[in-house]
Amino acid sequence: MREEEKPEKQVEHTPDNASEESQKKEEEFSFLQETIKKDGFTKEKLLRKCVQIALIGLVFGGCASLGFYALKTVASSLFAKKTDKVSIPEDQEEDGRDGEPDVQVTESTDGTNDGQSTGSGENSADVLTGENYEELMDSVYAIAEEAEKSVVSISTDDAEISGLIVASNGKEYLILTSNGVWDQGASCKVTLADKSTCRGTWKTQDKIIGLAILAVERSEISSASRKQIKVATLANSNRISQGSAAIALGNMFGYSNGVGFGMISTADHKKELADSAYQILGTDIAATRAGTGVLFNLQGEVTGIILPNLLTDEENAPASAYGISDLKHLIERMSNEESEGYLGIHGVTVDEGIAESEEMTMGLYVRQIDAESPAMQAGIQSGDVLTKIGKITITGIQGYQRALQKYKQGDQVKLTGMRRGTEDYVEIEYSVTVGSRE
Repeated sequence: MREEEKPEKQVEHTPDNASEESQKKEEEFSFLQETIKKDGFTKEKLLRKCVQIALIGLVFGGCASLGFYALKTVASSLFAKKTDKVSIPEDQEEDGRDGEPDVQVTESTDGTNDGQSTGSGENSADVLTGENYEELMDSVYAIAEEAEKSVVSISTDDAEISGLIVASNGKEYLILTSNGVWDQGASCKVTLADKSTCRGTWKTQDKIIGLAILAVERSEISSASRKQIKVATLANSNRISQGSAAIALGNMFGYSNGVGFGMISTADHKKELADSAYQILGTDIAATRAGTGVLFNLQGEVTGIILPNLLTDEENAPASAYGISDLKHLIERMSNEESEGYLGIHGVTVDEGIAESEEMTMGLYVRQIDAESPAMQAGIQSGDVLTKIGKITITGIQGYQRALQKYKQGDQVKLTGMRRGTEDYVEIEYSVTVGSRE
């Protein structure tokens, strides 16, 4: 008998089942649900919000200002204009002049040479009259006026001295002057050629020769004043001989802006100092005992630096000056805030003639040693004859000075010398630590 087909089981939808299905549908569409709130943005809240924003802005602005200020300070130190290294070429020492006249000879329009003989046996030179003498002096004074652009007056509490603009490092004008009337580190008033004034500050000095370098900031000088001043042109003083024309500018007579004309009376004198000897140019130009200034030639070039009593200690004596060629290396060192090497040796040249007659070795005879100097500490004595500094053979005081200029403070240098023994000279080597002349 075939079984009867049973009907499918029917699921009854009870109230509980309906509730579960409804909950599932609500969950499926819950993402569509949205809560609507009343607008609570009032005037008070708006004001409060604005105040908050303003306070935040103030805080941010203050922090930004401090940051920019700090950045500016750092940037200024990092990118501030650096000074250029000063370089002054040295001149070669020469015997006598170079043969060129002080007054230039020009060719006239008619084919003759002004101021020269025609060669016919007759003197065709013009006779000196009051009129052409005045013209000559006007011409010389015009040279002096142009040269004076590089000369300054330096005023301290105690004195007034002259100075010379010897270099510019891009940031400062560097002025060479005497170190004898003002204290290291002190400031002073500098009067330029156009009578404008500015502040000068101490840079460095050389105690052996008595010179100093002071600096004037370019930014302290107006553009108009900068057009009225100039860095001096330094001549070759080794070419100067007795009788050469000379122009003296500065404080030679006890007051600033003095002008004197004359000639070189001597050019072959040397002033011996520790480790050095410098050319002295004597003139017939009157000066006071404390006179300072600058010596020029007829080309407006500096030939010497006038300092007090270089040749004599008399109260009133003609102006004398250090030849500028012997100072060029020193000026370069000082302008770059460096010092010449110092050992403390005073010596005289032992040339071939002296060596033969005195049965000595050629070189530098040590006449005196400075107390507590590097040379004394190394054992060098008076009477020694120095023959080498490093690997350079010493032929005299000038050669010794040039060789020592290759060294700087703190360098170790080996000197070779001869010392008289019981029977003959014996060779001795010295190890010396180079000192400073500042």
